[in-house]
Formats: sequence, C-alpha cells, structure tokens
Amino acid sequence: MGHISIFFSKHVCEKGKVYCFEPDRINVKMLNDNRKINDDLHDNIIIEDLLLWNENKLVDFEEAGTVGSSAVWFSGNTTVVKKQAVTLDSWAKERNLTQLNFVKMDSEGAEIEALDGAVEVIKKFSPNFAIASYHNVNGEPTYIKVEEFFKKLNYPYKTVTFRKKELITFSGVNIK
Repeated sequence: MGHISIFFSKHVCEKGKVYCFEPDRINVKMLNDNRKINDDLHDNIIIEDLLLWNENKLVDFEEAGTVGSSAVWFSGNTTVVKKQAVTLDSWAKERNLTQLNFVKMDSEGAEIEALDGAVEVIKKFSPNFAIASYHNVNGEPTYIKVEEFFKKLNYPYKTVTFRKKELITFSGVNIK
C-alpha cells in the first residue's frame, strides 16, 4: 500500500530512489493515493509493474487487491492474470544500477523465486535485506528456504520473530 515505500522515500530524500515492484493494479492505486496525501515526498518513488522471479517470463498472478496477492498460491476467489516477471539481476543490469543498498521483500511465498533471480545483485552490490519469511509454501515455512539460500552464498542472515508469528529474515553485511 506504500507505507514503507513512503518511509524509505523520506529517508533517502532527493539523493536516492525507491523502486516498488507491485504487480497488483489495485495495490498500485492505493500506493499512489497514499503518495498524494504525503505532500512532503520527493519525486523518488518509481513503481514497477513487475513480479520479481527467477526468470524473465509471464507468470500467473492472483490480483486480489490486498497484501495477499500472489504468484505462488491461489485462493480461487479472485482474478488470476498474466504478469511480467523479471529477475532482479536482469532488471538491475538493464537500468545500469551502480548501487543497491537495501531490499525489502514480501512476495507472499515467492521469496525464493525472487532471491534465485538476485544472485548477481547480491555479489555485485552486497545489499541488506528484510524479507517477510513467515509464509508457508507446500507446507513448509519460507524462512527455512530463505536461510538455506543465504547460507549457500555464505551471506550473513538472521531470522527474527515479531508479534509471536511474523518472521522477518534480515540479511547482509551489517547483520550480526
């Protein structure tokens, strides 16, 4: 909905950019509505109508207009559309990024797909991550696979529990 994007926008000011990967058109509208009521924002939020994935292709996506929109699980109660998916690696290369400091990710169970497409970005930029890793995919909590991913890369990580059930995996060179 944009709350965290707005926070980051105010933090990086005019010197930085905040890229929002949001494939749900209803959520994009809410994000833009929230931007409008924050008239002190810099013009540094860029919305990408893309899914982060492990390859560049069209992917089925349940567009629920909520935080539960997903490309991994489908409720059967709402519209499934085709959305363009990209790897973070190809996206960063296409834009000639010279810096990427932080990635906040809540992909409703698609965290591993997104991370698999970010290996070169991790090697090149060493960004810090905050990943919502409390989802369950095929009966397994995603934090386990997220931790395994970072362990294979020998990239520091730590999973923390908030409010007794919300798990966030932090990763990056600043993690202790």
